[in-house]
Amino acid sequence: MKSSGPPNAGASPLRSPSGFSRLAGVVFAVVVVGAAGAAGCSSAPGRPPDAAAGRGLFQARCAACHALPVPRAFSDVEWRGIVRKMGPRAGLGPAGQRDILEFVLQEEP
Repeated sequence: MKSSGPPNAGASPLRSPSGFSRLAGVVFAVVVVGAAGAAGCSSAPGRPPDAAAGRGLFQARCAACHALPVPRAFSDVEWRGIVRKMGPRAGLGPAGQRDILEFVLQEEP
């Protein structure tokens, strides 16, 4: 005799449409939060950005591979992209990237 339960009662939650949607939503949320932290989002936990530490990192880490760019040569938006791209190449974690960004964005034009 057949059971009288719902048709998907014995199915894995990941195989049901609603289970997959929930899993996809959780994965999306984790990726978005991780990307925001990696990008130096100001709401990331930890100490506040330190422009003085950023100057030292900028001079040491960036000059190790190429000539130092003039901070005012790029817009705030451009600097955010540059730091996001080059930070990991320079071995900088999120805090170091925030410090460098703080330094270059505070430089007077």
